[in-house]
Amino acid sequence: MGTALLAAAGASAVAACTSSTTTTTFTPITGIEIQSASLVAGFGCGTEPNQVFRYVAVLNFASGLDGGGVGAPVFQSGVPLTNIFECFSDGVFENLPTSDAGSLTFKVSVFAYSQSAYEAAGLPEDLGCPPIPDAGFCTPSSTPVTASQEDKASWKTLCTATQQAGTPVIAMCPPLVSTTEAPETDAAIDAARDGALDAAPDATSAAPDASNDAEPPDGAAAEPDGAPVDGAPVDGALVDGAAE
Repeated sequence: MGTALLAAAGASAVAACTSSTTTTTFTPITGIEIQSASLVAGFGCGTEPNQVFRYVAVLNFASGLDGGGVGAPVFQSGVPLTNIFECFSDGVFENLPTSDAGSLTFKVSVFAYSQSAYEAAGLPEDLGCPPIPDAGFCTPSSTPVTASQEDKASWKTLCTATQQAGTPVIAMCPPLVSTTEAPETDAAIDAARDGALDAAPDATSAAPDASNDAEPPDGAAAEPDGAPVDGAPVDGALVDGAAE
């Protein structure tokens, strides 16, 4: 009897310890990632005039047969999908529209600001997308930016990303380009060119060739023989009433 009870108790214990376990796997987001380290390479993050303070990313559909153009803005909850990121944070847009083909190409216009330019543009002091301590992803939100605020950016570039289902795609971004140096350079070149033209003699007012001075104009009568040359008397002419 005791043995039977122990056996039963042991069976109950084994039965009580068994369970089914459901393993949950992590599913990567379907979206676009902007890698800040490569974006601000050569500038770095900081508050100096030559450093990136924050950057704005504006999402648009690609347009054209080759997808090289910038098309209509991407809307989310009725607002154009735009966000402001800390310089050192990777920007991420997720839950983007998809196509039947499973991929869709987007254009990401990036406007980077020094701290002074950011403040001059009147952009928000506190971001709706605060960075986490290890400077990881900055979660997506929508912070509309006006065209006037975009014009005050210190640098800009245009990135391309083709979204793939189930995986974050790295946006391909050319280097940031200054929005102020190029016009100044062009102006300096134009000023130098204008100065060179002003200093050059005007072809319409150039002095005639001195070698042509002695030639009589067309149709003019030539000097008669015996006319004085350089003030010297002609042979046979009277000098002070006497023949030479």
